[in-house]
Order: sequence, then C-alpha cells, then structure tokens
Amino acid sequence: MKEQTGTLLLYEQEDERSIAVDLLKEGDMYENVHTLFQTSPGHPGESFTDYGFVSKGDVYLYIELLEAFTIIKGETDGSSMAIYQMEEHVVYTTIEGAIAIYFIDRHLKELIPRIASAYDIEVSFLDLDKMPKKI
Repeated sequence: MKEQTGTLLLYEQEDERSIAVDLLKEGDMYENVHTLFQTSPGHPGESFTDYGFVSKGDVYLYIELLEAFTIIKGETDGSSMAIYQMEEHVVYTTIEGAIAIYFIDRHLKELIPRIASAYDIEVSFLDLDKMPKKI
C-alpha cells in the first residue's frame, strides 16, 4: 500500500489493490476503485475537492472525471484573457516542466476549444490514461 488517507487506500501495484478489494468485499466494506492521477502541487479551483484530494502533500485527481489540456499556440494577451475566462471551469492547474496543465470536468471538454477560438489560441488535450503518475 502506498498510503492511507481517511477511508481511502492508495495502491500503486494492481496485485496489492486486488487483494485489498477482495478483503474489503469479504468484510462488506468495499465501495469502489478509482484510477488516480498524481500531480505536482499547483493551484486548486473552487470545485477541486469534488475531483481530487491532497494527502501527505501529494495531489491526486480522479481520472474518470477529468480532462486535461495545455495551451499550445497563441499570443500572450489572448492566452491571458482565455485563461481568465476559463478559470471558473478549471478544477486544478499545475506546471509540469515549463508547461501549464489545466484540469477541467470531463463534461466541459467541448467548451474549452470554443473559448480558445474566441481568443485566437490553440489548446491540446492530454490523454491522462497514457501519462505517468497514474495510480
């Protein structure tokens, strides 16, 4: 087990998780399994606690609820204004290397390109399932 936070048990290894699930089911204590994305410290949005949590200084996000994107093209002024408009929808923002990554509710995926287009910038969505730091 990687760690425990409240009633959540965090596992990095699939075989350990499977054993824990079996034991929890036996004890009628099993609720569900989530795939988490561990990310760097950053800036939580207003709805962060609906999509993730912090444990021992590490930030975890529920992959199945989120989409992530970066801004890949555009003028600084346009990017700044687009980010300002997108902020109300952003669940969490972090910096990986020199790139800002924005996490939003999965249901808002179609809204972000429309905002980007209005400010003449381009965004690129990331595939969280294929990124490292998944637990």
